[in-house]
Amino acid sequence: RGRGKGPTLSNRKEHEVKLEIAGGNVDEGGGLTKEQVARVVRAHQNAIKFCYEKELQRKPTLGGKIEVYWVIVPDGTVEKSRIAVTTMGDAAVEGCIARQIKQWVFPKSDGRTVVQSYPFLFKGGV
Repeated sequence: RGRGKGPTLSNRKEHEVKLEIAGGNVDEGGGLTKEQVARVVRAHQNAIKFCYEKELQRKPTLGGKIEVYWVIVPDGTVEKSRIAVTTMGDAAVEGCIARQIKQWVFPKSDGRTVVQSYPFLFKGGV
């Protein structure tokens, strides 16, 4: 038992994954500052990376830029998030990222914060 020819982790090639996060376009009218948003994004960058790495195992040449739009309400939760622009064209990665951002909690503020476009650049190491 347990000695079959199934897939093993040792046969997988390791990929060095590069994730670049540029400063996003944040409307600061009564809401959070650009730096407050960036701090939360940095704290969750591994979750974003995980979305990409999952698909990279199946598609070794996968890469591109995904820009995300989201709205943060005054209590710090994310009301909605969606992909604004993408050059990756992979629904699994894009959906995973949008779902991750929807779960993030930001500092409380006096007003809504609209993140118009927050770019994530992904490069796999093939």
